[in-house]
Amino acid sequence: MGTRSRSIVSRTGLMPALVGIVLVYALSVWAQAGGASLRSPDGKYQAILVGSGNDVHYQVKDVDTDRVVLTTTAQYRTPNDVKIGLFSPDSKEFGAAYHYGHSGSYTWIGLWRLEDGNLVRTERKNGWITDIASVFKK
Repeated sequence: MGTRSRSIVSRTGLMPALVGIVLVYALSVWAQAGGASLRSPDGKYQAILVGSGNDVHYQVKDVDTDRVVLTTTAQYRTPNDVKIGLFSPDSKEFGAAYHYGHSGSYTWIGLWRLEDGNLVRTERKNGWITDIASVFKK
């Protein structure tokens, strides 16, 4: 009888631990991707995560008109989820980073102009980074 009691306690104690692990993982992924929503410094644009699984990107909308200005894309057409997004300090550009592991680990950063949604520059940085603010200093 004592063994059975411990077994039930062990099983019921396992569920909260598993839920906690899943929540911690989900929150860390969410935080790495910049959260669910980003607002440009001037408040004119909002970037939200769109997609699912390992095919997640940012969609940037004009807040006043709800018009989609751009949707970020990875360097290659293979599924890849965006790691971080960031508006430039002047709210004229949006940067997004994707990680790659072939040819050594590196981060590919795309920089889009918000005025027309065009990809204007890309950078490749060694390693898997999430601080992309330096791309706006050029």
